[in-house]
Amino acid sequence: MGSTTRWEQTYKHVREPSSRSGASGHADIFLLQVAKCETSKWRYAQKQVASCTNPGILHLTAGKQRSLVPKDHVHTAQAFPQPQADQHQRKAINQPACQCQCQSSHATKFRIKTTDTFHGAQQCASGEWKTTANVTIRQSSRDKVIRASKSRGWKREHVITQQVNHPPRPLRNKIALLLVLHSNGLVHTLIETPMIALDCNRLTEMIARVLSRQLYILQIFTNCFFFKRCLFLFTKIQKDVRASKDKCYSCTETEKGSLLQFLAGLSQDGGLPATWRNGTDCCKWEGITCRQDGTVTAVFLPSKGLQGHISQSLGVLTGLQYLNLSHNSLSGGLPPELMSSSSITILDVSFNQLNGTLQELPSSTPAQPLQVLNISSNSFTGQFPSTTWKAMANLIALNASKNRFTGQIPTHFCNSSPSFTVLELSFNKFSGSIPPSLGNCSKLRELRAGYNNLSGAIDGTHITNLRNLVVLHLGWNNFSGKIPVSIGQLKKLEELHLAYNNMSGELPSALSNCTNLITIDLKSNHFSGKLTKVNFSNLPNLRILDLWLNNFTGEVPESIYSCSNLIALRLSSNNLHGQLSSRIGNLKYLSFLSLGKNNFTNITNALQILKSSKNLTTLLMGHNFRGEILSQDETIDGFGSLQVLDIQGCNFSGRIPVWISRAVNLQMLFLCGNRLTGSIPGWISSLSHLFYMDVSSNSLTGEIPLTLTEMPVLKSTDNATHLDPTVFELPVYNGPALQYRVVTSFPAVLNLSNNNFTGVIPTQIGQLKVLAVLDFSFNKLSGQIPQSVCNLANLQVLDLSSNNLTGAIPAALNTLHFLSAFSISNNDLEGPIPSGGQFDTFQNSSFSGNPKLCVSMLTHKCDSASIPPPSTKETTKPRYKKSVFVIAFGVFFGGIAVLLLLGRLIVFIRINGIRIRNRRENNGDIEATSFYSSSEQTLVVMRMPQGKTEGTKLKFADILKATNNFDKENIIGCGGYGLVYKAELPDGSKLAIKKLNSEMCLMEREFSAEVDALSMAQHDNLVPLWGYCIQGNSRFLVYSYMENGSLDDWLHNRYDDASSFLDWPTRLKIAKGASLGLSYIHDVCKPQIVHRDIKSSNILLDKEFKAYVADFGLARLILPDKTHVTTELVGTMGYIPPEYGQAWVATLRGDMYSFGVVLLELLTGKRPVTVLSTSKELVPWVLQMRSECKQTEVLDPTLRGRGYEEQMLEVLETACKCVDNNQFRRPAITEVVSSLSSIEAAP
Repeated sequence: MGSTTRWEQTYKHVREPSSRSGASGHADIFLLQVAKCETSKWRYAQKQVASCTNPGILHLTAGKQRSLVPKDHVHTAQAFPQPQADQHQRKAINQPACQCQCQSSHATKFRIKTTDTFHGAQQCASGEWKTTANVTIRQSSRDKVIRASKSRGWKREHVITQQVNHPPRPLRNKIALLLVLHSNGLVHTLIETPMIALDCNRLTEMIARVLSRQLYILQIFTNCFFFKRCLFLFTKIQKDVRASKDKCYSCTETEKGSLLQFLAGLSQDGGLPATWRNGTDCCKWEGITCRQDGTVTAVFLPSKGLQGHISQSLGVLTGLQYLNLSHNSLSGGLPPELMSSSSITILDVSFNQLNGTLQELPSSTPAQPLQVLNISSNSFTGQFPSTTWKAMANLIALNASKNRFTGQIPTHFCNSSPSFTVLELSFNKFSGSIPPSLGNCSKLRELRAGYNNLSGAIDGTHITNLRNLVVLHLGWNNFSGKIPVSIGQLKKLEELHLAYNNMSGELPSALSNCTNLITIDLKSNHFSGKLTKVNFSNLPNLRILDLWLNNFTGEVPESIYSCSNLIALRLSSNNLHGQLSSRIGNLKYLSFLSLGKNNFTNITNALQILKSSKNLTTLLMGHNFRGEILSQDETIDGFGSLQVLDIQGCNFSGRIPVWISRAVNLQMLFLCGNRLTGSIPGWISSLSHLFYMDVSSNSLTGEIPLTLTEMPVLKSTDNATHLDPTVFELPVYNGPALQYRVVTSFPAVLNLSNNNFTGVIPTQIGQLKVLAVLDFSFNKLSGQIPQSVCNLANLQVLDLSSNNLTGAIPAALNTLHFLSAFSISNNDLEGPIPSGGQFDTFQNSSFSGNPKLCVSMLTHKCDSASIPPPSTKETTKPRYKKSVFVIAFGVFFGGIAVLLLLGRLIVFIRINGIRIRNRRENNGDIEATSFYSSSEQTLVVMRMPQGKTEGTKLKFADILKATNNFDKENIIGCGGYGLVYKAELPDGSKLAIKKLNSEMCLMEREFSAEVDALSMAQHDNLVPLWGYCIQGNSRFLVYSYMENGSLDDWLHNRYDDASSFLDWPTRLKIAKGASLGLSYIHDVCKPQIVHRDIKSSNILLDKEFKAYVADFGLARLILPDKTHVTTELVGTMGYIPPEYGQAWVATLRGDMYSFGVVLLELLTGKRPVTVLSTSKELVPWVLQMRSECKQTEVLDPTLRGRGYEEQMLEVLETACKCVDNNQFRRPAITEVVSSLSSIEAAP
């Protein structure tokens, strides 16, 4: 029976992959060979699988999850021609076997059973069936392994056939091949070999096929811009198989030469394996795959730390099908030889530093085989070249996000490539509207063009053609107008993202025709009208509905309660009213519910309904139910899963209800801003997970109960208890934010302020080791401040103001190194104010209103000075959050003020030293200051600014007078090294005098030598060190004075001053200047200087907002056994890189992490560690939002809508690279300088 003309393989889909992101669930597919004879008869050939040498990509589309997979849920597509079988193949088939018992065609069929059993069969033309084999799936320890066994019995209706590509000649040994079928329509191949090593050449041929055509296509789609689901990738070849590869063929000299040219173009190749430098056979180099003839088919080198440019020699590799150079630091342009390659089908150069424009291909360029192109996360500019995209006739997916492309969205994709499926253009500078030609993309599944400057109305006439669209993401643009009615024709749409636009009007009723919708995100627009126009009951798959910050009116439509799969519902900040319907109980999976800032009524009804929501973890209903009585109904006994309860600002009356005690998993409780009365109930300590309690601004009475001091989480130092990270949109997260001794995520808070509590502060309060914020202000507390407060080592905010406290301030409070906001004003305290530590940074207003307090400052006697009475303004209750933000965490922690009015002040430095007799001035206060007894022996050493001549000598007495005896009113900065004072000289010029902590400094000779060396570091963006003074054991550094203070002050401490707003061009200017200063000490200074404490308070600004890096090199002035901060850490909390937790050794890479945090401050306007805001630490929060494709939401709201979003997002990418947890992936400062310099300040 003649020769075999065609081979085919039979595939069967057993299990659907898991639908959850990142899951490794997959479908198992078994392959059998089937030979077709010239007589059209079919026979079962063998249970083994051979490779296919013909290039191409296999696409399989999965159906929906079912326990039994019907026939119409298994799909395959053939894309390759069928070559003729050679003589060896015909021999292997055993031709006589084509004469089967059946007199007509035979085919191998499969049946699916819940027992995971396959049954093979042959069907004859007569309709008879014959059992041929049984194959079972066995669950092994790591993988699913196919084993053949004999079994019989099946039914015809269970038999399903699917046929795909042919195999070439069979392998010498048997293998099992599993295809992992993912829900995104892509295939990954898992090769598992039993004990026998395979024929070397045939195995290599198959691996080449797997690597070049199936495996790595998936890796392009693993980021959030393409598919939300992570794809499971895994290739396993046993050791004996890998060993057999040593016997395989070698690459050609031509191929090797091209790869070596690529290697020569790299300036940094430390990430490449040693085989690239020492091996002679490039087919054995890691990341290289070859065919049988030595032709390179795949180059796979992601995340290797490569620097330099991409050589055009890679385009000479005529057999190269797959090229992945992603996640490196490659720069320069993209060689046009790669775009015009006649062989490359998958090209991935994402996450590099490539720049320039994409080269336009000649109009005569033939159709290219390129199917997948990923150039995302680079710095490409310009418009998309039209002729280039016209040549991409086979393009399936394009990811060009996170670049700087301009102009309109290209119009040629679907005209040239009818199979175009994925278009990702987010985070660019595209303008104009959605091109009408995009309506030709009938197979388009994902359109993501968010975070651009797109505008105009969304044209519904073109959208109607996108019948296969699954994801439509146009958020964070400037679209206006209404949602087109024709959107209802997108029957397959699952995700609709239109957030942060200027769209308006009512929601179209046709939206309910999109029956597959899972996510609707329309937040922050101007939509209005009633929600009842949309029949949400037609959206059974809806899981997330976010309508925050719009103008919707009316009641919550009943149809929403038919969305039984809803897990997150946010309707806050609208104008909705009415009562909650009892049907909300139908939402069995509801986890997040936000109804705040509306006009809902009947709190008792709402609680009775919601108490049975077993999955509800976050309930935000504040600023509703105004003036009602908070229900005390004891029948409210649910909320067993609740973690966050917010009913603040409702003006409730009544007592703290007992039903809260039944929310046994409650972690955060917001009851502030009501009119609650009575005492704090004793059951509060039974809430064993509660770590955030805010009952401020009520009318509560009684003593502070001891049960508050028994709250388990606040007593424990175990930080494992945090909010579940699955809460929707609420920035409450768990473990990753942990940094040393800082309580992470939300800080632990106990806020009882603005009530009527009486009695004493319990001594047991010192048990709450985790507490970060303790606010008992504006009550009627009496007695002394207990010494146990000094045990609260994590305390960041302590406010005991406006009570009736007496006695002394505990001196040990100065050991609370994280204390950044402190107030005891308006009490009846007495005795000395503690000095040292953070107390040197607190202003007089923190102590005012205590006439019996005295200042132990310098050599003043404590009874010779007192704190002045407060002004009327100071006695009023400060805004709680503002007081924290004004002082918290960065308020000049070690910042030095800088700017010398050159030409008005001449400072003289004499290296040999000059003893100057300290003249007594007529001012008696100066004579009474410290150092007065030794001023005659003051050593003043000053160095002139470069290019200046010797001038007026500056005496230490002049410094005393200029600082008013180092009065606290003149403190302009503080940190681990010491305090900074403003000194104003008689001629009107100003200096910044840094008084170092004397107990930490080097001896005089070593100190002088180090200062002399530091003064040589001169750069336009470094604070110039003009001189120093040595007075006894004290050390003083003399700097220029900066009129505009520190960046920290401008970002975080000037809320009420509209003129203090920093626009984006100014912030970008500051970032560029600071990077240049850091670059100088890192790369130019010899030896290099590690700053150790980069932070916003060490970025100082002159009158033109030019940035200067301050405090560099000060660690060299400190004794080796002293750390430069009192927390015994290198750096300042929030800026400390994670690796310092293992070894407190400062590095250049650590500086880069800290600088990345500063960039994030500039972008977000937030502190690295925010005390009272409902958010986590800055870095983890930003990275989390970025991973969820919500980058724009982290940007400072005061900067949004001003046309700078694209630039800010570019800087955000640089900042995120700097704060990479892996220090070896952080860019050098030169790279950051280059990146920032390429960004223009103009929009």
